[in-house]
Amino acid sequence: MSDNSEEPMAGEQDENSSNDEGTTQEQTSVAVSTKSRRRNFSLEMKLEAVAYSKDHTIADTAKKYRCDRKRIREWKQNEDKLCEETENSSIGKKKMRFSGAGRKETSANLNEAVLKWIEEARENRQRVSRRLIKLQAKKIASELVKEEKLPNDAFFASNGWLDKFMERNALSLRRVTTQCQKPPAVLAPSLVNFVMFIRKKRMERRYPYGQVYAADETAVWIDPVGRTCVTHKGAKEVAVKSTGHEKLHITVMLCAKENGAKCLPFVLLPRKRLIPEVVQKFKGKLILSWCGSVWMNQEQTSDFLHKVIGNFAFGNRLLVWDSFRCHISEQTKDELKKMKVDMAAIPGGCTKFVQAPDVSWNKPFKQKIEEFYSEWLHNGEMSYTSGGNLRAPPMETYLQWVVDAWNLLPTDLIKNSFKSCGVSNATNGSEDHLIHVFKQDGSCPEGMVLLAEAMKKMEEGDIVFVEEEVDDEEGEDDEEGEGDTIQNIDSGDDSDYSIELY
Repeated sequence: MSDNSEEPMAGEQDENSSNDEGTTQEQTSVAVSTKSRRRNFSLEMKLEAVAYSKDHTIADTAKKYRCDRKRIREWKQNEDKLCEETENSSIGKKKMRFSGAGRKETSANLNEAVLKWIEEARENRQRVSRRLIKLQAKKIASELVKEEKLPNDAFFASNGWLDKFMERNALSLRRVTTQCQKPPAVLAPSLVNFVMFIRKKRMERRYPYGQVYAADETAVWIDPVGRTCVTHKGAKEVAVKSTGHEKLHITVMLCAKENGAKCLPFVLLPRKRLIPEVVQKFKGKLILSWCGSVWMNQEQTSDFLHKVIGNFAFGNRLLVWDSFRCHISEQTKDELKKMKVDMAAIPGGCTKFVQAPDVSWNKPFKQKIEEFYSEWLHNGEMSYTSGGNLRAPPMETYLQWVVDAWNLLPTDLIKNSFKSCGVSNATNGSEDHLIHVFKQDGSCPEGMVLLAEAMKKMEEGDIVFVEEEVDDEEGEDDEEGEGDTIQNIDSGDDSDYSIELY
């Protein structure tokens, strides 16, 4: 009896068998990947699965959505809650879980104590790092364990905890923008004292409009490579071209008057042998000091006073600058006395708040120089050494940058800077709201109250200026002027023309 069933051919059998093998391997890989990866289901997908389960079995629904049957049953039980959460949530159906779900924080007391410590540290301008937060959290946690407010061994200050803590409290790691020795609140009396000191001297000496000067020296880098650069996302290296002279710089002394008039920049060059072509080119544009150093010393300070401030003027004059040792030395006082120029030295630590060049001039001035440098690097005429290295910009080039950057500063910016620093404001107090450091969103808003009280005392003739020590701006004590302090200006003792505020 013959068998009518046909056996598959060898090739067919191999092909079927390989197909079965491939299917098995594919199913295995799906199963492995399903086990190794946790799937996230949005509220939208959960509601979709619930709707599908109404016409199909739970097993079919679980198979379709690749999850276990327990999840389907839970979603069906919470259908009303899912719908309510979807309607009330700001992100709607894209939300992944219920409000308040997920792992709870270890301790509300711990979270509150660490956050309070961070806020107090920042109020005092102290630096807070991630490492310090973890150390402080461990310390606070150990105290809570002793008080039985936290279970023993329940907290580990891991990086994961720190990330969640910072996210929970809207904290981020920021780049430091400025450095200070004292918090602005501590400097409030000094700032108010300085503003009132200048105000009373202006009332007594009656300086003509345009005879109040502000001056400050600042470094200008020859190769100002910026800190940022546009490139493709994910680039592992962001290299920028430079001339290799990042440390080479000159010093520029900027000086201007309260009416917006700009004095010629006083430039210290790091070479002693002058170049006639350069001197001729910048005659009437810059005052060049071929001193071979970029450090302002006593000789250069005297040179600046005679060549920039000048020996002759109608009426009294006032120069406002910082407490650098050469600015407040006995020799400088004698020079100013001969020139009949009054001086107000800004107290140490206060320059960033009430020194016009620091507040308003230096940043746009240096930004322009960086723009000129970038343009020169892209399109300028450059020369190379025998080894193929790019040379630094020629002296004529970067000195022209100084001229152009200074000339491009708006006159209104110069004028407003004097008012924002409390130097040229109306003596009756009507323009005190323009002093930036005392504004409500300024660094020292409490100073406005102290200033109002000082104005009231001055009107009553009862104002006294407190003696303060000078914190040298360069971090060094003044050998000649050490120990000098200002006396009560009500005494009227201004026999020399040097007015100092310490």
